[in-house]
Amino acid sequence: MVRAEDLTPNGFRTVVDIDLIGTFNAANGAFEQLRATRGSLLFVSAGQAFVPFSHQAHAGAAKAGVENLMRNLALEWGRYGIRCNSIVPGPIAGTEGVRRLAADVGEEAWADMVPLGRFGTTDEIASMALVLCSPLASFVTGTTLVADGGLALTGSGRFNQALERACS
Repeated sequence: MVRAEDLTPNGFRTVVDIDLIGTFNAANGAFEQLRATRGSLLFVSAGQAFVPFSHQAHAGAAKAGVENLMRNLALEWGRYGIRCNSIVPGPIAGTEGVRRLAADVGEEAWADMVPLGRFGTTDEIASMALVLCSPLASFVTGTTLVADGGLALTGSGRFNQALERACS
């Protein structure tokens, strides 16, 4: 996490290269196989694509790009029978993402923001991913499934306040 004013152009570019350009390169590289099999692409995004979080300008911009890329590919590649969707996990217990984002504010700040009052599990995200990639979702494309326990409903205000206190 880094404040926008402290983020270097190279740091910003690196995150965009990894998250957005990397996603495009993977999708583009899989295109022929997907076309031959009428396959399904599942993009992994983040809540920062929709809700601004302090110190996350680089990640938010990159993930917003991933979301738009997914919708554009769903539109363009649908004629080949290729489905493109994304999943947006919220805070997931025991993951590197939670460890990093909670390092400055603590896990309590995250748990307090989640309306369901707990972190998700990797099994819960895997179940949603399986549904999106399975025949159960054969008529679903260009859709974002948010599996965040309602975190996006609460906004990022409490997290931003806790982060400001921790960084002061």
